[in-house]
Amino acid sequence: MSTVTAQHTQSIDADKLIRWSGFTLILAGLLFGLFPFAHPNHDPQGFRGAAWIPAHLMPNVGAIVALFGLVGLFVRQFRAAGTLGLAAFIASIVGTASFVSGLMIEAFIIPYMSLELPQLTIDDAPPPGIGEAFMVMRMLFMLGFLLVGAAVIRARILPRGVGVLVIVAILVNTFGDMIIGEPAFYLGSVLFGIALGWLGYALWAEPRGRVHSGSLQ
Repeated sequence: MSTVTAQHTQSIDADKLIRWSGFTLILAGLLFGLFPFAHPNHDPQGFRGAAWIPAHLMPNVGAIVALFGLVGLFVRQFRAAGTLGLAAFIASIVGTASFVSGLMIEAFIIPYMSLELPQLTIDDAPPPGIGEAFMVMRMLFMLGFLLVGAAVIRARILPRGVGVLVIVAILVNTFGDMIIGEPAFYLGSVLFGIALGWLGYALWAEPRGRVHSGSLQ
């Protein structure tokens, strides 16, 4: 009897974790998707403006809460996604955490340098190693969510369209500016926000009696 009760309690706890993870991904999607529309110009007026910090906190907070959402996603499809799911979880956690570091630099370091050293512009080549570090962060972020999308498709627990959209969105977000220029900033962010929101809703809205199939137990 005690074993049955313990298993039931664990199931309830897993259910709560997965559903709350879905909510955090929805929130992350909203913050990423709305960010480009709140983003000030990269100029002295924009750096000094009251909107700079709040606007740049949007993707920062979005990435942080997405970390919690990725935990629930991993738990939900642990068995069904297999090794690919584990690789997706590790890569997306590392990539998102690295992404937060880059966002903090843009939010606080770039405005200070641009205002205190106006002879420098953000279009100048960065000091050796900085550009390479940002490229590594960006590639880790992309790799993580490519694997997340692939794991969703493989697991077949959540709608496969979610996985496809995650893959398309992260590719547009990473490489779109090379093809269509500035509009990719808006398109990539909105697509990625929709992908995270849909992923979160898929986790949050699942019937409670079904969340244990394929889950980590």
